[in-house]
Amino acid sequence: MEFDRRDFLKGAAVVGGVVGGVAAVSSLTACSPDEEAPAANGSEETEVAYTPVGTYEADLCVVGTGMSGLAATVQALQEGLAVVSLEQTGYPGAAAYGVEGIFTVNSKAQQAEGVPTVLPSQITPEEQEYEHFRTDGTKLLDFITHSGENVDWLIENGCTLLPGMDDQHMGYTADRQKACYITPMYEKAKALGGEVLVNTKAIDLKREGETWQVFAEKKNGDVIQINAKAVLLSTGGYTDNNDYLRESGIYKAEDTIRMIPGINGDGLTFARKVGGDDFLKGASVQLFASLRGAPGGEAGTFGNANAMVVNCRSANTMWVNENAERFCSEVGGMMFMTRGNVLIPHKAVYSIFDAAIWEKNLASGLSDDTGYFLAMHWQYDEAKCREEFEQRFSENPYGDAFKADTIEDLCQQAADAFGLDSATLLANVQAYQAMCRDGLDSDYGKPVDYLMDFSNPPFYLVELVPAVMNTYGAICTSKKYEVFDADRNPIPGLYSAGTDGVDIWKLGYKGGGHCSASNLHSGRTVGKSAAAYIGDQKLGAVKKEGDTSPSVVEYSYDMPSSLKDGTYTSDPMPGMFGDIVATVVVSGGKITEVSETNDLETEYIGGYAMDDLAKAIVAAQDVNVDAVAGATATCNGFRRAVESALKKAAG
Repeated sequence: MEFDRRDFLKGAAVVGGVVGGVAAVSSLTACSPDEEAPAANGSEETEVAYTPVGTYEADLCVVGTGMSGLAATVQALQEGLAVVSLEQTGYPGAAAYGVEGIFTVNSKAQQAEGVPTVLPSQITPEEQEYEHFRTDGTKLLDFITHSGENVDWLIENGCTLLPGMDDQHMGYTADRQKACYITPMYEKAKALGGEVLVNTKAIDLKREGETWQVFAEKKNGDVIQINAKAVLLSTGGYTDNNDYLRESGIYKAEDTIRMIPGINGDGLTFARKVGGDDFLKGASVQLFASLRGAPGGEAGTFGNANAMVVNCRSANTMWVNENAERFCSEVGGMMFMTRGNVLIPHKAVYSIFDAAIWEKNLASGLSDDTGYFLAMHWQYDEAKCREEFEQRFSENPYGDAFKADTIEDLCQQAADAFGLDSATLLANVQAYQAMCRDGLDSDYGKPVDYLMDFSNPPFYLVELVPAVMNTYGAICTSKKYEVFDADRNPIPGLYSAGTDGVDIWKLGYKGGGHCSASNLHSGRTVGKSAAAYIGDQKLGAVKKEGDTSPSVVEYSYDMPSSLKDGTYTSDPMPGMFGDIVATVVVSGGKITEVSETNDLETEYIGGYAMDDLAKAIVAAQDVNVDAVAGATATCNGFRRAVESALKKAAG
């Protein structure tokens, strides 16, 4: 069954945003993007000696507590294992906050709603054909056949999902995965006796005999050591690691826009260090075509000027590569799951359009019925779009955007700026103009509806860059999500789940809740696999010694010593996608209410984060509270805004 995202959004449980599971990435834990990753599997390194302040003894150490890490933690605890889980941020979940729904078939909730039973054979052919049969069919089949019981398990453990979306999907409520998965699973883990250490970042992985040693650093610099029989790497991929992106085929990795900053490839770094094999050169990266300076966003849009990004990647523009050659029909820029793949084979890609195309896209390019889906039309402000568009080309802050009254002048500007051959570029633009006039793309078959008369000055040219949303796989794993060595043999006691180790998408992410479902499935599988591996040697309870240091968060926000009663509004402060204005109510010298307004923050990620922070600030009577995982930029902007209001309230 082909699952269309437009249909998915019509489900009762969904409110616009990230595809079910697309953003279900795990937490990050180790290397910064600027640190050099090991060049080869098992390469020799200088070992670092640590002086831990405390030691933990456990059966399983989970590195990263996003969706798969939380699932593994709870499942392993239910199997009777002693579990220590590490989370770099102040709360589990990371970017899984925005997940809408989950792929599943034959769950009890669906059956109760009268949804017909689905055979794996109704799904596997399309999935395997989509990936050109590069996916391990046994792993895919295992994922599909367990999807129903996995959702049943979620519901049994206090998670909230709604049936009735379609035969292959269920949805979270309007609170999305934050309230429907992350919070109940975190609470379940703590209730079962798990040691979930937040603000604690894994920094190294070693092996001593049959014991794995994980070293982790707290916010105050203290290092602890976790000795475990098994380790799970579930750190969420490598979207913020230039070396790994480049190795996976992204030529200008340093120019990529990070939709989910901070996912640094830690799991892959650890796996490589201890001899784990990977297929990074063939891993799947989900990209969008965007522009330099864009803050990211679900579809790589440019804040309030999203019309500009959507215009530049629309099907009625013309795209050329570093050789000034047109190379596709441009419709790929509109396809949600694959719209960035067209950039990968090229050293550079440039979008060319005229004033008429810009006006058309400005007027209608943000509505769903034009095909520019996920353009975030709720952000639309035509006056602001025009202002930022003109500013982009007049000031040209990145040296990549040009405007001219003639095609000849535009081609010369491009030649001067990028080294393109102006004669070749001019000839190709003129050939494309002729095809538009004739209503026939004889080269790449662009639908006639997108062939616009390319003759209305001024003319524009801007370089497109990738916006990276997610990565899928890289660490080679078995059906049990054991990490393979170079000979495809499992490394005893080492596992990888979630987007680190799930490799059922070799060419491109299929969508439709598959990522959240595979994160859940792989995490649960690791919990069971680790229990079987450890057998009757399990400790059952974590033993710890010497770790008495708190995870101290260093803040720099100015909290006044006394406050005057009243209602105070902050100055605008930049968040992730736009300005945030906070309002603080003070009564009896105490903060009684904190609220905010913003134009662009993503409601189900940044909005939830600011709601959580507002409650925390009132409870603590202090602006210095920890950020919410997966929304750091929004949290920083919100705290700065509250700080601004509090300064006005200072007594």
